[in-house]
Amino acid sequence: MKRISRWAAVTVALVMAIGMCSTVFGATDDSVQTQWKVSKSKNATNLDKNFESQVTLSLPAEEEELVTDVVFVFDESSCSDPVKEEVKEMLQVLYSHIENKGAVIKIGAVQFRGEVTTFPLTELSAATKESLTAFMGKRPETGGSNMSAGLIAGEKMLDEDTGVYNDRKYLILVSDGITYIWDDEKTETQENYGVNFANSDTPNTPMLASPDGWDVKYKNGYVPENWKNHLDSIGELLDKTIKEKLSTYVRNTDITKNHFVSYAEKDSYLSTVDVALYKSYQAYQSITSKYPYTYAVMTGVEKEMKCYPFGPSFINYLAGNNCVSFETIQKEIYYLLDAGSYVVDEIGKTDDYDFDFINDISKLKLTVGGEELDVTQISDNKYGFGKQDDGSYQFNLTYYKDGMVNGASSECFKWDINVPVTIDNIVQLTYSVKLTNPKTEAGTY
Repeated sequence: MKRISRWAAVTVALVMAIGMCSTVFGATDDSVQTQWKVSKSKNATNLDKNFESQVTLSLPAEEEELVTDVVFVFDESSCSDPVKEEVKEMLQVLYSHIENKGAVIKIGAVQFRGEVTTFPLTELSAATKESLTAFMGKRPETGGSNMSAGLIAGEKMLDEDTGVYNDRKYLILVSDGITYIWDDEKTETQENYGVNFANSDTPNTPMLASPDGWDVKYKNGYVPENWKNHLDSIGELLDKTIKEKLSTYVRNTDITKNHFVSYAEKDSYLSTVDVALYKSYQAYQSITSKYPYTYAVMTGVEKEMKCYPFGPSFINYLAGNNCVSFETIQKEIYYLLDAGSYVVDEIGKTDDYDFDFINDISKLKLTVGGEELDVTQISDNKYGFGKQDDGSYQFNLTYYKDGMVNGASSECFKWDINVPVTIDNIVQLTYSVKLTNPKTEAGTY
């Protein structure tokens, strides 16, 4: 999980702002510390007669109903019984976690063939998984494989749910990558466009757009060594191919009068697969630019994938050559923060105010799902919460009066999170600060 952003506190104690800035960090696989964007909040009580205030940090945010959107984009040919079962199991696990816990997960789906069908975003319930499985079993009537249209519809579904933050939206593409027609993303209506090719047996007679166009251009079994280079090179012929050889894709019609690429012209134009993959790549990149939790899961009919290996290779490219499973994605959705993340909280100080962290075990409290963990003072400036069997702690808090060498430059503390934080169990750390320079003159500070 890689969630990136800065956490700025805006709480008020009486007429004076508690100027503290907290940043959430997470460790990636290579141990590089990265700022994460997560649902969180910070609240403070009014100053008491001793000029002290209790501050509570909450993960996820205390006042927020945490809502998550999950949209599947299914390639019809990839909706096999095993895939249906995997998706059903994923939804069941998610529902078992959030049932009666306050968190909400909404599920939507798109299925593409030569047309796109949709399952609107629906709150996950005991029945949702059955409804989605039934949707996956209804094959779109129009033949073809228009991945770009499916992705455009999935993006639109996420875009239209404006009440959910982008960092709580997930899109999961499930496909074998064998696509050969495309949609014009600039219009509301779905179109099926393709490029008809002729082969060496009938060099001047067009074949309806299909994966065979790729084989005619590149020979059977061809897979680019570098997909980035291949997609970059497509741009040189893209406009020419669309302008001169575009054809509407309709099965069981006479296409002899339509534009097509003769066998002698095959090196001067792109194949229909080239254009379809390029359009799908553009649509996928548009989604990832807004919704960083976008995944590509490669699956399909083994016989077809062996016949057209460019498809699975393309999906693996979209996935960053990482093997992505439904189980992995399920954990990404469920876990707000993973073990190894931490929070750095800088204690505010300006010419108007100066707050000090109260380094006192009796002033510290940490709860998980409303249950308070035991707290232990490890050293003068370090505390542990929730001791585990191996002697370590679920959470650690370390106070730095003069700042951290590799982080904040002012008074701060570091809250180490050694166990996963999930969307269904709010974690709250409460500590106290003291105003060291209370004002004696009337005014607003």
